[in-house]
Amino acid sequence: MRVAATLLLSSFALVATPALGAGSCAKLTLADTAPLTVKGTRFQPGERVKLVVSHSVSLSRVVRAGARGGFTVKFNANLGRCDPLLVRAIGARGSRATVDLTQIACAPAP
Repeated sequence: MRVAATLLLSSFALVATPALGAGSCAKLTLADTAPLTVKGTRFQPGERVKLVVSHSVSLSRVVRAGARGGFTVKFNANLGRCDPLLVRAIGARGSRATVDLTQIACAPAP
């Protein structure tokens, strides 16, 4: 039983390690909704990043990450409390991150 558990854990480590190593640790967060402001962190320093926003209209912008791999971008759009939103960031050096609020559960206002 102990050998089977060791083999199972070893095989999981072999499968999980490439997936973890291949991915990026880049992160996007929604900083504000009016105007729509997106903050990126953990991108490659100096990396060119293309942001694509899918909202009531599609918007895009290309920015360059700073020395610490971060950036903040304001878009000329306002996000309502229940509006769906999808923001994708694709870096020229392979960093990727997404904010997906397309399936938000919106409760009635109090």
